Amino acid sequence: MPSCNGCTRRALLKGLGLVVLSNCGSAPDDQPALPDASLPDAEEPVACEPGKLCIDVTRASSGSLGQINGTHTVSTPSDIIIAVRTGATTFVALSAICTHQSCTVLYSVDMKLQCRCHNSAFTLDGTPTMGPATVPLKVYPTAFDPVTNILTITL
Repeated sequence: MPSCNGCTRRALLKGLGLVVLSNCGSAPDDQPALPDASLPDAEEPVACEPGKLCIDVTRASSGSLGQINGTHTVSTPSDIIIAVRTGATTFVALSAICTHQSCTVLYSVDMKLQCRCHNSAFTLDGTPTMGPATVPLKVYPTAFDPVTNILTITL
């Protein structure tokens, strides 16, 4: 069974997810790991200005952002961001890192974010509504172009 010797939560958060995961585990000896280009649904990233993150909400790699209440979580060099579609053309983007002890938060259908570790809850404007967290989540400005279906998050 593959092991993850030396991998820590901090390394995972700093390593942009797939990079760390590919270095962390290994394929069984009789099955070589696939190169990135051979992964199914591999898509070119959406071109974007520096300091911004652009997501084509119609792509399979964008999670469920194509529908209202859909979400997509993305790792950046400085944060993990969760984007939530709140309406036909409205979105919010927040840090997915709980301000209590840095666990990740998940979106629930009652339009709140909840920490998986200690059950802190946050509204979609980042405000904590249930502790132990008392500090709001960071909110990122968003813009959506309904013609191109591109969500732009300013980092």
